[in-house]
Amino acid sequence: MSDQLCAHCGNAVPPTTERCDACGAWQAAPPPVAPPEGAETEGSDRPWWDPGEPYWERQKQAGPPVPGLAQDPPAPVTPPGPAEAADPASADTTTAAPPPAAPPQVEAPAFPEPPPPPPGYPASPATFGPPPEQPRPRSSKRGPILAGAAILAAIAVVAAGSVVLLGGKSSPNHPDHWDPRIAPIAQWVARERKLSFLHPVYVDFLTPAQYRAASTTSEDDLSPQDKAELDQYAGAWRAIGLAQGKVDLGSSMNEVSDTGTLAFYDPDDQRVRVRGTKLTPGVRVTLAHELTHALQDQHFDLKQLYNDSSRLQPDSYDTQLRAVVEGDAEDIEQRYIDEQLTSEERRAYEKQSEDEGKAANDKLQKASVPPGLLGTFSAPYWFGPRFVTMIEQERGAKAVDEAIRVPPSSSEQMFDPLAYLNGDRPVTVDPVKVPAGATVIDQGPFGSVQWFLMLAERIKPATALRAVDGWGGDSQAVWTQHGKVCIGANFSGDTPDDDDEMVDALNRWSKAMPAGTAEVSHGHGVVSFRSCDPGSSAKLHVTGRSGDALAYPAVRTDIATATLSEGASTDQAGCFGTQIVSELTPAQLTEDTTFFESVDFDRLVTDARVRCQ
Repeated sequence: MSDQLCAHCGNAVPPTTERCDACGAWQAAPPPVAPPEGAETEGSDRPWWDPGEPYWERQKQAGPPVPGLAQDPPAPVTPPGPAEAADPASADTTTAAPPPAAPPQVEAPAFPEPPPPPPGYPASPATFGPPPEQPRPRSSKRGPILAGAAILAAIAVVAAGSVVLLGGKSSPNHPDHWDPRIAPIAQWVARERKLSFLHPVYVDFLTPAQYRAASTTSEDDLSPQDKAELDQYAGAWRAIGLAQGKVDLGSSMNEVSDTGTLAFYDPDDQRVRVRGTKLTPGVRVTLAHELTHALQDQHFDLKQLYNDSSRLQPDSYDTQLRAVVEGDAEDIEQRYIDEQLTSEERRAYEKQSEDEGKAANDKLQKASVPPGLLGTFSAPYWFGPRFVTMIEQERGAKAVDEAIRVPPSSSEQMFDPLAYLNGDRPVTVDPVKVPAGATVIDQGPFGSVQWFLMLAERIKPATALRAVDGWGGDSQAVWTQHGKVCIGANFSGDTPDDDDEMVDALNRWSKAMPAGTAEVSHGHGVVSFRSCDPGSSAKLHVTGRSGDALAYPAVRTDIATATLSEGASTDQAGCFGTQIVSELTPAQLTEDTTFFESVDFDRLVTDARVRCQ
């Protein structure tokens, strides 16, 4: 049998081929399977698996459906692939609707290891409350040791001549002009970001040893009280199952801060510090990122934003602020890679980044860095770029500036940017009741990201995601009593059903913890848990799968963003993304993404569209 021509693009297609290799369009319908329960199978020649035009497309054409009135059956549409062009010769010009739109194009996302944040910009407080004060030479800022469970590194006094200072005659904080090697990158960043530098900044090229000194905290700088508090935070991590064994939290944070970063911008002294002494393509890319932070600082005053406590109720925004500014810098960095590196440089850069990432991951694993530390450290880097992409698509470039000036009001809005677009704000939840006689270490918010990491370490990520999606607000407290560290949190769902989802998830989680460690309660519209440190000898079986599970909300945002670009409402986009990721395994999201190119995935997309109409 001879080849036939694709009806969509004209490419030659063998008769037995289901999809065109050139355009991806279906040449025949997928083989039918049994319809789901309740599926409509009568009154239309269209098979049940073909939902026709997306609901959000029909909304634009005909307006919202009127309750109680039957709706005309939608026109059939090709399963995932390029949209089929309308044939004007066969159209009924008096009644024809616009040509059917293809479903949102969902490509297999790439999941490189999310880069951890630079230690200097900006610091965020510990997940479990105010950390011990950290000495910072030449800085008056009270910097926490924990930075979103990562480190805010002390900026060591570097001996004269040990770094390369780029720039000319200086004021106290900045040079009079850019070094000629840095100027082209700075000019490109300013043009791409559509903001002008108010003044040049210093860039310090450091050897690996110098960079480690600048990005970490010496144990000698920690007081006995500092070390005791770090041990308490380690106990809190064990209490929620995100660390195990004897944890040297200070050493772990230093390892993440050094091994996991390449450079950082410090708004205290307005300098960029880079690991490396040559202006390689990789260093140029890194500088594009860090100079974006310098530009943000000059226009929005990052230090002042971080220190502004007026908007910290009822949920802290420190992690959200980091997510927005890092998302912005990641966007500029990627544009620099795409536009300023040659093909050869790009290939070399990608290979180098991959090798360095694997080496860093291996080193962090050998250092036994707690998964909870890595998860909260990298969360803004999973969510920030996706947050920026979505709001810029929906509200324009200025929306990013606004999100820096007024960061998302809750971690939910970072975890799911659709909540930001919808204006969802957290409710105030009563503080956790601490037992009489206990010493309180911290009280404050717990946050969507922390709920998800805690649950996803021990239960199915899709179950954890459903539970966290119902988040309306929370509170948490950490205390010590009889020499043991305990943590409790209150959760208020958006609806009673959301409370029930969280109760179910917490019960599953508590059963996976050592016996007697955690207890769950529910009453008066609040779901609560209380858990105490089982000790360093407890077998907690921490695997770190919670970090990989961050791919679930991240990929959901990717899908929702694509769906919004097709004209869907935020509710439809959220439903569509959730339906898809809930059916995927962690391996399909983080390892073998070929599933995204399969017929099974196409059917999953079609089914999700049916459910979300």
